[in-house]
Amino acid sequence: VRLSMIASEFRASAKGVKHYLNVIEYLGSRGIQVQDRKIVVVPSGNITPNVELVKHYNDIDIFICLSESETGPQPCFEALACGTVVITTKVGLIQEVVRNDYNGYLIDDRDNIEEVGDTIIKYLSYSHDRKREMSDNCLESVKSYDWKYQVRNYQVMLDHYFGETM
Repeated sequence: VRLSMIASEFRASAKGVKHYLNVIEYLGSRGIQVQDRKIVVVPSGNITPNVELVKHYNDIDIFICLSESETGPQPCFEALACGTVVITTKVGLIQEVVRNDYNGYLIDDRDNIEEVGDTIIKYLSYSHDRKREMSDNCLESVKSYDWKYQVRNYQVMLDHYFGETM
């Protein structure tokens, strides 16, 4: 299995890096070989080019987000947009987007390493066709968050509050 998470250099503990490493250790104890276990540490203020992000998300099987608090989190949306299944804590807006066994999994407690690990094992047990279906669901679930739709939503909202413009 190929896993990844993203953390900023200043918030590694809040992002759950230690939890992520414990999950990898748990998977090993259950006989699951983690071939690639990326932790992308983004320096504060750094912007990663989209082409690098797409390659990153396409090179993994599951994106893991074990943050204790978030607003988005943006990396989960990016992973979903690349068709990558997400396992995430119930933080930010993503808890409204991820649906268990549809496009990823919501985790109740990031300290429950077994829950996270067993969720990964469950996903790995699915057939290739089922994983493909979930990948397609990932893409579908974030389409409405594309800027071309959001600009229209903002226009409707502004028109409602300030009267029709132009």
